[in-house]
Amino acid sequence: MSEGAPRILVVDDAGDMRDLYCMYLRQVGMHTDTATTVADARKTAARGRPDAIVIDVFVVGGTSDEPAQCLKTDDATRGVPIIGLCGTILQPEQAAFASQCDALLIKPCLPEDLAAELRLVLSARLPVLR
Repeated sequence: MSEGAPRILVVDDAGDMRDLYCMYLRQVGMHTDTATTVADARKTAARGRPDAIVIDVFVVGGTSDEPAQCLKTDDATRGVPIIGLCGTILQPEQAAFASQCDALLIKPCLPEDLAAELRLVLSARLPVLR
């Protein structure tokens, strides 16, 4: 993996999905770190700032956009694009979180589709809703 490889933080409490995405992203030249909660994501990001965060919308829990706000305002993750993953119709509390994301993909999401979205978000650095 090259020095300039994008650093992606994958946050999902489902280990099989987290592992699948990380394995594929590494194969296409991206560096990956993992976390299972927003608190873990903040700690991991503090050790090495990610270029993008991929997070399952339902991993965050709660009833507001507070976890997304937390990621958007934390020193380690401020300005980092967030791609939300969601496998069901969003309830109001998840919709609030999703509205804070730079992109939203529906699960099951093929790893190559996730990689393509990451490239798009990393290159554009503009909010995108898919």
